[in-house]
Amino acid sequence: MDTNPAADATNKRDPKARVLIQYRKEDFSLYLLSLAAIFVVCFLAWRALRSPPAELGKSDFPILFSAWEWGHRGAFIALSGSLVYLVICFVVRRGAARDPSFTRTVLRGGASYLSYFGALCWGARRRTLRLLAFWCVALAIERVWVTRAPGSFWTRQLPWQPIVVAQFLIPTAFRTVMLVAHLARRDHVRGVLEQSPMKRWIKGMSMWNHVVQAYVTGVICHLCLITPCVVFYAATRPTYVREAALLFGYIVWNQCERRLRFGAEMPIFFNNFYKDHANCHVSRFAFTIVHGHHHDTIPSGLAAVADSAPLESTARTLWWGWFLDSILIINFQFVWLVFRGMHNHQYIPGVFPYSRYVIAICTHHVLHHYGSLYPLGFVSRFTRDGPFYGHANDLSHGYEADNAKIRWYIDLMEKYEGLPPHARERILAGPTVLLGEAVDSVTDPIRTYSAGGA
Repeated sequence: MDTNPAADATNKRDPKARVLIQYRKEDFSLYLLSLAAIFVVCFLAWRALRSPPAELGKSDFPILFSAWEWGHRGAFIALSGSLVYLVICFVVRRGAARDPSFTRTVLRGGASYLSYFGALCWGARRRTLRLLAFWCVALAIERVWVTRAPGSFWTRQLPWQPIVVAQFLIPTAFRTVMLVAHLARRDHVRGVLEQSPMKRWIKGMSMWNHVVQAYVTGVICHLCLITPCVVFYAATRPTYVREAALLFGYIVWNQCERRLRFGAEMPIFFNNFYKDHANCHVSRFAFTIVHGHHHDTIPSGLAAVADSAPLESTARTLWWGWFLDSILIINFQFVWLVFRGMHNHQYIPGVFPYSRYVIAICTHHVLHHYGSLYPLGFVSRFTRDGPFYGHANDLSHGYEADNAKIRWYIDLMEKYEGLPPHARERILAGPTVLLGEAVDSVTDPIRTYSAGGA
């Protein structure tokens, strides 16, 4: 696996830190294991969506019922073919080699990651317990309603399947438009990447396959993101009254949090995100199995979902408790999250959907996808005119917003798309508001993992 000494302008605190940035041929067996795990996760979602909504009766809507069945079968074929395609891409680009440390990495690294995942769940316990309490109250209301008004509209099962399918297909349609645009301008994409640190990395495979690999990775990642929700809905069979109670609880909590200034939950997310991300770049198991797919493609929004790889997306949905929230709210948020992720990660200027949004929100995450370790957290504006945020631990590691690499990318943007007035100064100004809190040396993965650890 390629390592990066991280001794550049983005990391002055730990010049000897060894981090994991790309796969190598010895990771082939671990890569296969990761794809097997991804298949299991996606298969669970496929199984949960096997039955169409109750309203879609075979006798009442034969055409729609048949379309659902054929679409379900086609999805399984597409999933299987996509994973095989990713295996082929890995071998074509790197080859495959035996890994004598495979068993030790899986056993030690797996145990370590499970422990780390438990810590992430514990860190988000306040939010998870709140969502669980809301869900239990909604379930109790449902039980009372079923007892007092059996057979009413509110006690019917909510047709959640079309909601989930629409939530998946809308961003996927946009991603497909991006795929066509990238394929049409693949020579331009290659020309941009040959001016970047990825010049050596893109050799060995045609740009057509690089683009398609990014698209396939993004679609699979999206499916993994929603799998815990799909499985949970299929197991618990939500009703209209339960969904109405959850929706009401979400609105009340959101307003109370805003007006009464309850302790915000997002700082918890930012801390968990940083620790999880840092761990995935120093633990070989976490990188090859959980996070590496996110860095195994060209730096395009085609592969992006929510700043995470397939299994990492599943884990994040679990430890952040998204599956417990209102079905309507969370699926709307997933659409927004995926669209934002695709725009946030479009780091190849001059091709749809273009990189103007990257410049508008002043994100420095672009450096991470061009080979630098830092910034690991959010160094960005969340809106075009909002405050400039940065994670405290990136700054404690010595990250400086005005550095040679971000200036290189600004020049690249100016060359291919132009820059709005004062954009360069806005990006190089650096964060004014800190997110999260600095991680101490005991809990910081970058400082505690030894080189080559599991």
